[in-house]
Amino acid sequence: MAIAIGLAMELTFKDIANPSERGGLKIIETEEKRKTYQSILFFSALTLIMIAGTAPLNLTTKLILVGAFSLMTAFFAVKYYDREEINSWMQETYSFMKMIFPILLLGVFISGVLKPLIPQTLIASIAGSNTILANIIAALFGTVAYFPTLVEVPVAEMFLELGMHRGPLMSYLLVDPGVSLQTLLVVNTIIGPKKTFMYAVYMLGFGILAGYLYGIFLVG
Repeated sequence: MAIAIGLAMELTFKDIANPSERGGLKIIETEEKRKTYQSILFFSALTLIMIAGTAPLNLTTKLILVGAFSLMTAFFAVKYYDREEINSWMQETYSFMKMIFPILLLGVFISGVLKPLIPQTLIASIAGSNTILANIIAALFGTVAYFPTLVEVPVAEMFLELGMHRGPLMSYLLVDPGVSLQTLLVVNTIIGPKKTFMYAVYMLGFGILAGYLYGIFLVG
């Protein structure tokens, strides 16, 4: 979606990549360039930790895989990065953990409070099947009712339990962080109203299409 939306914006506004429009872009080259394959190995190992940690596996298998991929990541980090870079990485990781954990707890609390207040028949009637209309409604809901990224997870689980189809749910999850009203207000200050409007149109369109296709081919 990111690639498709970027290309669509480039084709719509030929000057979008003009550096003078943003006051000039200065590309600062680092003294030491990492080889491409080294970066691919390192970030692939990080990605494998995420995939293994969230995969629907039994606890023992999950722990083994996460442990193995964590050791792999540590090996690549020590091999390809110096001590200062590793310390900086660990500090950033710790800062993110302190920031993310309270938000996740907040999301669980919000979903727990909202769930008894929402009639299950309402969600099932609006988005209980994978239709274009259901995906549009879910995407528009994500535009208006913005939740921080980690809060989306328990909220999405709540919608599933209330009968929402996974297709519209995917539309909501894709659109919510990328085209919420708050996000659009910030984007507008950078690229202006015309491009912000088209960005919102493309984001909604691609999000709805992706959710609908996901519901057809990957859920059934």
